[in-house]
Amino acid sequence: MDSDGVQSLPTPLSTGRFMQTVGQQRGGFRFLTIVSHSDGPIGIAGVGVENTFMPHWDDLRAYTGYFFTKDPNFHDPDFLTKLWYAGAYTIQTNTIDAHQARQQPCPSPNGWANNASSGPIEGPVLVDGAKRDRNVWPGSSIPPYSKTNV
Repeated sequence: MDSDGVQSLPTPLSTGRFMQTVGQQRGGFRFLTIVSHSDGPIGIAGVGVENTFMPHWDDLRAYTGYFFTKDPNFHDPDFLTKLWYAGAYTIQTNTIDAHQARQQPCPSPNGWANNASSGPIEGPVLVDGAKRDRNVWPGSSIPPYSKTNV
């Protein structure tokens, strides 16, 4: 792994299932890129990704509130509705399990470890960033925390 999120795997992998550990998971990402540096053919089957954000919700579309509005005078009449859902989705991607915080300092010189405790709390934690910065920064968290009450 490197600090930008590339996880190199030794090849060939044994036949079977490979799954990242909790510490290797980045969070916030919803995609997977596979690159081979081999000149020969490779076989890949049964590839999938799993969202790990908002772990306490079974259905990420089950919002407790909804927001729909139209502004016929704006160039995009649905802009405010889109803005509301973008904010709600951002809160979801920035919510992690209390035991998936970033280890500081990182135990690996070229990577990350997202399996530390985020503090003496239970339940999910709203962090500053879903991907690389899985720490709680009180100053920059004030706007998102106020949004969770809407």
